[in-house]
Amino acid sequence: MRNYRVSEWLAWFREVGLDGSHLRTFPTCLDFDDWTARMNTPEPERAQLRRLMDAAPAEVRAAFDVAANHDWKIPLALFRATRPRLAAGA
Repeated sequence: MRNYRVSEWLAWFREVGLDGSHLRTFPTCLDFDDWTARMNTPEPERAQLRRLMDAAPAEVRAAFDVAANHDWKIPLALFRATRPRLAAGA
């Protein structure tokens, strides 16, 4: 599983005949405990995730704004997609 790039979303809008635009990207916080609970992650895997986050290079930790309690941020993108108007008489 992965997040799709802005360019991929825009391409899909075009493929289905929509005029799409990327309005902005902003961070959203993922609460580590809530996130792992929603995914039914067993405690051994949660502990491994914490170790991996702790051992991640500083630039990775900074990019995801990893907190001491392992909460982290991911970017979300906001798009607008509209159907093109038909020309008069079409």
